[in-house]
Amino acid sequence: MTLDQWLQQTLQVFPENVQQHLRQEYTAHYQDHLDAGGQPDALALFGPPAESQKRLKKTYLTQAMLDQPQRLTLFLAGLVIFFSLSWLKNALDDVERTYLLMKIALPVVSLLIFAGLWVMTRRMVAVRRSSIRNLSAMFLNYVMMLPFVFLSPSTNTMLLWSTLITMLCLLYQAFDTDRRIRRTLRPGSAERP
Repeated sequence: MTLDQWLQQTLQVFPENVQQHLRQEYTAHYQDHLDAGGQPDALALFGPPAESQKRLKKTYLTQAMLDQPQRLTLFLAGLVIFFSLSWLKNALDDVERTYLLMKIALPVVSLLIFAGLWVMTRRMVAVRRSSIRNLSAMFLNYVMMLPFVFLSPSTNTMLLWSTLITMLCLLYQAFDTDRRIRRTLRPGSAERP
């Protein structure tokens, strides 16, 4: 398989700027291989295109991922606002007033955090802005369920641990997605010094 065929099959799903960067990297590596007396077979040197593409998807986003509709952002923002206001209304209507400060603080802090993130991300590239807003909305919606989990008398240890582990996984996903977006928007930043 020639280098051009291999590059076409491997890089076809990535944005143009990533394709250009990776084409330069692979071409330089291939040329070094030929200069060292290697065989002119890209398949033997780099492996199957599907496997290489799978490895590259861990570092870069595909064009389809960048083009995803951003409607989810407004839906999740609406959920944050709806749940916060509902939680606040229920806390103020609670006659027993148990845990009242926490019940009031949770929606207010969630709304303030979300509003702050919304303002802080307004000048970012659209795909990164949407990703941060979506993941923060999901995280805040999840945080608002925590009092139900922790204050419920029927909560068992397994539910508590699964809730905390799920939140950590969501945070990891947020940081990993943001890293991949930044590397895709600035190809070449994936190399480590």
